Amino acid sequence: MHADPVEYKTSTIMPLAPISMPGYAATAIVTHRNGKRETFGILGYFASESAACMFAVEYAKAHIDGRQHPRPPFSLR
Repeated sequence: MHADPVEYKTSTIMPLAPISMPGYAATAIVTHRNGKRETFGILGYFASESAACMFAVEYAKAHIDGRQHPRPPFSLR
């Protein structure tokens, strides 16, 4: 599953939250203005698709800004 793309600065963030054991796996694809794409592996597991997508967007924004990446609030494992 995925949410709608999020435009952030000069990039587009596509959050993804496939169902996986033990929950929804948060991940994202970032497409920069120059066409370069970055993908993130599984960032954490969440109880809901929306929570996984929200975390993936916040993680990608921190990456774009060069800030420290957030950590998932808890692990479902």
